[in-house]
Amino acid sequence: MLAERVTVVMVPEDAQLAAEAGLVAQDLHTMQAHKDKAVQEVVAEDSDKAQQLQQTVVALREELDTIKGRYEDKIQGMERAARDEIKQLQETAAALREKLEAENGE
Repeated sequence: MLAERVTVVMVPEDAQLAAEAGLVAQDLHTMQAHKDKAVQEVVAEDSDKAQQLQQTVVALREELDTIKGRYEDKIQGMERAARDEIKQLQETAAALREKLEAENGE
């Protein structure tokens, strides 16, 4: 059996096209890597922003609860003071009524 030897000869244009195709493939790979990195950065930034917003919401709720508690305490204090004042006025009115009755009854 005779073995034939085949030699492939590349024409300069084919070699240039192959080199350009290799460069394009390399560029595509690089672009994919940059895109993946950019997506990861955006996701990380969004995650950080979401976490900051959640922390802000929690802080604002705590602040509102503090303000609400403060004003509720003030309102309760004012209500107590009003009740005490009404009671004192009622006692004064009763004492004056008794004094007036005592003076008129003498």
